Amino acid sequence: MLDENDCIAEDEINVVVKNDFRVYIPNAFSPDNNGTNDRFTIFSDESVTKIRELRIYSRWGSQLYQVQDFLPNDPQYGWDGSYKGEQMNPGVYVYYTVVEFKDGNTKAFKGSVTLLK
Repeated sequence: MLDENDCIAEDEINVVVKNDFRVYIPNAFSPDNNGTNDRFTIFSDESVTKIRELRIYSRWGSQLYQVQDFLPNDPQYGWDGSYKGEQMNPGVYVYYTVVEFKDGNTKAFKGSVTLLK
């Protein structure tokens, strides 16, 4: 584009996209049926469309729990600390989850959670 002096005008803009992943994954829970922190659940705000999957593993790599396609903040879909109907011992377990955001992007999260009694 030329200005009134027949000079070419140019400009440059840098756009930085800030992805605030507003996902809260607890690092401990206590499945003692007292109504508080009884299930390991993924929490988020309205930026998350759904949790595509949540898997829990023992420290030896055995899969103990898996659930797919559920909404965050719903303890019904959280892990209750059991495997095949038996309560697991207190200890550290590994989780892997894939979260889908409203913009269509997904992000995998992995870490550990401590089961307390």
